[in-house]
Amino acid sequence: MRSLSRRFMGVAALVAVLGLFVVGAPVSAGTTAVGQDYVSIISSGEEVPLTDTGTYGWATYHVSDDGQSMAWTLWINAINDPIAAHIHVGGVGVNGPVVVLLYSGKNVGPFSGVMSSGTITAKDLDGPLKGKTMADLLSAIRSGNAYTNVHTVKHPGGEARGQIHSAEASTTSYGTIG
Repeated sequence: MRSLSRRFMGVAALVAVLGLFVVGAPVSAGTTAVGQDYVSIISSGEEVPLTDTGTYGWATYHVSDDGQSMAWTLWINAINDPIAAHIHVGGVGVNGPVVVLLYSGKNVGPFSGVMSSGTITAKDLDGPLKGKTMADLLSAIRSGNAYTNVHTVKHPGGEARGQIHSAEASTTSYGTIG
């Protein structure tokens, strides 16, 4: 399992780096998220409570140049019967409310690949962010208070999750794993 985790983290770092070249370099850290790229490294080992099913993946997020929308792609591997995926507000190790729906589907059995993709705008915000702006969601993300969570039939509260970080910070953090 350790070999799989090391290999996954190396692949995740590569994806984050390649995403920077495809989408463009992120804006330097500051008070704005316009044009910024974010990534969520998703793992069953990060779920609260721990599920340790071996499910892993990542979500990439790109904030539009006007800051009014955020495109995303959610890729997941080794999951069985996914039923939902969301962005939640909450810190590391803390379960929080849903604020954006990323996927709602049927029990599809074993699944690996792109689970969903799309674009988030203020009208998609829910829970404590309903009626708020994209700036409010981006503030939660920039402060480390947002995570991607994937739910399954067996683990309806969540099977795998990962905090959302700037792609630049994620590349730095995971790029040293070898």
